Amino acid sequence: MAIEGWSGSAGDAGEGFWRAYALYSTGSWREALTMLEELIGKEGVPAEAWWLRAGLMRGVLGDFDPRVLSAYDEALVHDPSNPYVRVERADILRSLGRTEDARSEYEAVMAQIVESALRCEVAFKLGCVYLALDSPREALAAFHTVLEHDPANAEVRELCDRLSGELGLGD
Repeated sequence: MAIEGWSGSAGDAGEGFWRAYALYSTGSWREALTMLEELIGKEGVPAEAWWLRAGLMRGVLGDFDPRVLSAYDEALVHDPSNPYVRVERADILRSLGRTEDARSEYEAVMAQIVESALRCEVAFKLGCVYLALDSPREALAAFHTVLEHDPANAEVRELCDRLSGELGLGD
């Protein structure tokens, strides 16, 4: 589906990205994805276009379509230091049951980021992955990182208390 008023030429790739973003913002995900598919690979396409495309594919196709993970891999080629792409890719790996791969990705992101809200989110996901991998000490450390950023988080506090008790660490 072509977007009215957009020629699709390489020189307009940046403008096309913003039009696709506007479609995404209004809930027209399939139309935005179609437009991004036309843009991808053209000169002047911002790196964010690859991430938006991957996210839209995830929203439209779901975590289990192999094209979605490939789209995140492509997004990382174009923006390798983007922690949000890496977190979303790790989420998909986790959904696919590739827990060790998800762990590695979350750990890499934790080593890279300092932004508090994202660090808190990733620490929680990493703690859950550690639990799935039967690594309670690592899970506890990850959950403590969450509490450093969000001390009022009752769910995580309860997890920490339970894990501390299971590990015989007491208070």
